[in-house]
Amino acid sequence: MPTEVKHTPGPWKVTAHPPYNKVIASHGQGRQPVYFDVALCHLETDRAEANARLIAAAPDLLEACKAMLSAIKDSLASGVSINNHKYDAVGQQVLAAIKKAEGAQ
Repeated sequence: MPTEVKHTPGPWKVTAHPPYNKVIASHGQGRQPVYFDVALCHLETDRAEANARLIAAAPDLLEACKAMLSAIKDSLASGVSINNHKYDAVGQQVLAAIKKAEGAQ
């Protein structure tokens, strides 16, 4: 399922910059990496830090979903007979999440 990455490439991380938690991405190596703001989560809400962590994990979660879907497809193609229905159901969930993340929903 190779697709062109349309979002800011990861890794993303959370940094505190009151009154926000910033989700940032850094690119480049060495002494002068370039930082990009990906999202701001206002600190006045109880869930701001959790929301920022979830947003920062998004690129990793997308890659994990793609790997999981590939593994499920490989298992089903090789004739795995245990819990095929469960594999199919999880595969559909993972595929829906990937489509949502990539705007193909």
